[in-house]
Amino acid sequence: MDINKFTLLTIFSVIYVITLIIIYYSKERLKTKETTIYKAILFANLFGLICQTLCRIVSDTYDNINTFLANFILKSFLLYFILFGALLLVYIVAISSSGNTNKTVKKIAIVYGILGAVVYIMPISLHINIEKDIGYSYGMAVNYSYVVGGITSILLIVMLIKEMKIVSKKKLLPLLLYLIFSGLAILIQRLNPEFMLICYVETFLCFVMYFTIENPDIKMLNELYKNKELMEQNYEDKYNFLFEMTQEARNPLVNINSLSTALRLEEDPDKVKEGLLTLNNMVRQLDFSINNILNISSLDVQKIKIINSKYDLGKLCEEIATRIKPEIKKDVHFELGLPKQVPTLYGDYMKLRQILYSLLINSCKNTETGNIYFKVNVIEKYDICRVVFNISDTGSGMSIEKINDILSSTGELEKSELDNLEKKEFNVKVCQKVMKIMGGNLMIKSNVGEGTDVVLTIDQRVHHERENSVLTQYENDIANYRKVLVVCQDKSIINSIKRKLNSNGITSSVLYYGMDAVDKIKSGKEYDFILIEDEMKEMTGFMTFKEMQKVKGFRAPVIIMLKKDKDNIKDHFLEDGFKDYLLINNIDSELDRIIEKY
Repeated sequence: MDINKFTLLTIFSVIYVITLIIIYYSKERLKTKETTIYKAILFANLFGLICQTLCRIVSDTYDNINTFLANFILKSFLLYFILFGALLLVYIVAISSSGNTNKTVKKIAIVYGILGAVVYIMPISLHINIEKDIGYSYGMAVNYSYVVGGITSILLIVMLIKEMKIVSKKKLLPLLLYLIFSGLAILIQRLNPEFMLICYVETFLCFVMYFTIENPDIKMLNELYKNKELMEQNYEDKYNFLFEMTQEARNPLVNINSLSTALRLEEDPDKVKEGLLTLNNMVRQLDFSINNILNISSLDVQKIKIINSKYDLGKLCEEIATRIKPEIKKDVHFELGLPKQVPTLYGDYMKLRQILYSLLINSCKNTETGNIYFKVNVIEKYDICRVVFNISDTGSGMSIEKINDILSSTGELEKSELDNLEKKEFNVKVCQKVMKIMGGNLMIKSNVGEGTDVVLTIDQRVHHERENSVLTQYENDIANYRKVLVVCQDKSIINSIKRKLNSNGITSSVLYYGMDAVDKIKSGKEYDFILIEDEMKEMTGFMTFKEMQKVKGFRAPVIIMLKKDKDNIKDHFLEDGFKDYLLINNIDSELDRIIEKY
C-alpha cells in the first residue's frame, strides 16, 4: 500500500478526533471518573496522531534534523502507547465496582510512569533508530514498548474477564473490539513495519466509547433535579393542606356529636331552635369541606367557563396583599401564605381580585387587634386546578343569622349590585353571588367575638408554558409513540395486557375507576385505543363509555373486554357504539388482533 495513503489517513484521524472533542465539549457534562478518563483518552489519541505525523516528518528529513530532537519525537510516540494502555487499565478500574478505585489508579500511574520514564532516561541501553523514507523505527526502545504493550493487553484481558459479570457489556464492548483490532494491527506492523495502524485502531476506540460511556447532559439533569424538587415541595404542600382539611372536617363532627347529645336533653324551645340553627351551620361547613374542597372527582374541565386571560396566581395574591396593607390597623399582624409551586391559570382574575380584596378589607375593618391570615392552597388534577383561598381573622366575628343570610344570597345580581361591580370592593353578599356566577363557592365560619374564617374555592384551567426545553422536546418525541388506556380492576388481566403492549413497543396507562378515565379524556389526553373491562365496581364499562361519548371531540376507538360467559352477546356491545370487543379468556391472541387492527 502507498505510504502516502497512511499519511492522509492520519490527517483525517486528527480532524476526526478534534471534531469528537468539540462535540463532547459543546455541552456541559457531569464530571465523573469515567468521563474524566474518557477525556484523557481523547487527548492522548490526539497526541499520538500528532506524534505519528511528526515521525513521518522525521523520517523524511532525518539527515537534516537534530538527532536529540528526532529521538525525542520518536520516543514520545512510544511513550504515547504506554500512556494509552495505562489509561485503558484505569478506565476498566473506574467502571468496575470492585476494589479501591483511587488506590488502584495510583498504583497503575506509578508503574506506568516508571515504564514511560525508562524510554527517556535509558537512551544508551534502549536505543532507537528509524528507517529513512519509510517511516518506521526499530531498536531496543521499540521492542521494549512492544513488551509493555503485550503485558498491558494481558492485564486488560484478565480485567475484562474478571469484570464481565459486574460491568455492563455495553461498556466492555469497545475494549473487546480494541483488543481484537489492536492485536491484528500489531501483527501486521511486525510483518510490515511501514504499516502504522495502531493509532487508527485507537481512534476507532474513541469513536465507539463515545456512544457507550455514561455521559449525561447537565442541562437535562438540572431540569430533572428541578422537577424532583418541585414535586417534593408540591407533595409537602398537599400533605400539610390535607392535614388541615382533615382537622377542619373532624372538628365539626365532634361539635355536631356534642351538640346533638345536649339538644336531646334540652327542654327550652328557644335554646333548641338556636342549637338546631348552629347544628345546621356545622353541617353546611362540613358539607362544604368535603364536597367543595376535598372531593376532586367534581373537578370537571367542561364546567369551567374559559376566559382567555392568563394570570399568575402568586403575583395576584401578592398584589392584593400590598393593596390592603394601608388598611391594616397598627396592632394587627398580617400574613400571606402561598404554596411553593404556584401555577399560572386561566380565568376572570379581575373579578377574583375584587372579591378577595373586598373580603380582606372586611377583615381589616372588623379586626382591631390580633391577626389576619390570607392563605392559598392549590389541588391540581391533570390540566385543572382547584384554588382554595382562606381568609381568617381574630376580629369581631358574625352571628349565625348573618352568615346564613350571606350564604343564601344566590341568583342574579340586582341592579344596585351590578353598579357596585365597577367599584373597588363588594360587600360580602355580592362576593357570594359573584363567586357562584364564576362557578366557585364561598363558606363562612364565625362566632360573635371569636373572629371569622372565610373559605373560597374555584376551579380554573392551568396554563402551560411551552418552552423549548430538553424535557419539552422529549415530551414531543414520546407524543408520537402509540398509547393505550386500560380501564380495569383485575390485576392479572392488567399484567397480561401490559406485558403484551410493552413487547409491541406500546406505552400504556392503567386506571381502576371509570370516572378517572373520563377525567383523563376531559383533560385532553389522546390514545390510539382504549380497553375497558365490562364488569367494574361503582361504574361499569358501558357507563364509562357513555360518559366518554359526552366529551366534546372524543374519537378514540373503545374496546370492551368481556368474559367468556358474555361471548354470545358481544354483538350487542358493538350496536351500543363500542368499536370492538376483546374476549378475556383468549387475551393474548385477541390482543394481537386488536394491536394489528388499531
